[in-house]
Amino acid sequence: MSEFGPVSRFGPMGYVMRLQRRGFVLIGHGGSDEFAMASTYVLAKPGSPHVVKVGVNPDGDPWPVYAAWCFHRPGPFKPVVRSLRWYGRGSLRFFVATMDRLHAPMSGFDKPPQGARERIIRAKSLDVVVRLNGALDGWYKANLARGIDRREWRGEAQDARLTHSLAKRCAKAGLSDVAGFLRALAAAFPRFHMDPAPHNWMFREDGALVMLDPFTRILADIPATAPRLVRRKA
Repeated sequence: MSEFGPVSRFGPMGYVMRLQRRGFVLIGHGGSDEFAMASTYVLAKPGSPHVVKVGVNPDGDPWPVYAAWCFHRPGPFKPVVRSLRWYGRGSLRFFVATMDRLHAPMSGFDKPPQGARERIIRAKSLDVVVRLNGALDGWYKANLARGIDRREWRGEAQDARLTHSLAKRCAKAGLSDVAGFLRALAAAFPRFHMDPAPHNWMFREDGALVMLDPFTRILADIPATAPRLVRRKA
């Protein structure tokens, strides 16, 4: 059961529409540039410090496992996950997470800021963005030179040593704290396909950097582990 009644009656998109009828506004989507093809939708009430993320097509999406890790091991560079639940079965299976709201995606720093809040965050974060973008650019180019294209489903792209190589570049760029986070990520998830592109980095209101989603989808099912991995804290 959800707060709306039996979920089996309406499925994931019905859940999204019910949130909208209760005053939630769609503020983002993921998994595809095309809105209608998205695998996740993010909604929030205007002015709220929290968001709801609905995974309408969770098969092969490692994000819920990352969310469970962040829930149990909160810390720098991790989103603050408040809850994570699975609903439905089969083709109607989906997850719903509540999280603290993030701002100013790093991929948008070449565009005009959207409002005063984003302008302030950018002023605090510009040096970090320049350093991290430089490390990412060099890392992607080095992988391509070795024949490893992160956009393809290849075994080499799932090698945790690639994450460690990015950590080294971050350390050389003066981002030792980011490097430490990436090493911890590689140790916790040695076989997931890393996707550290700029659109997967955002900021808290205080300017702290957050890795929103570190992995691409994989060609396999991700078990519905949220009920076991994410439990209400004592």
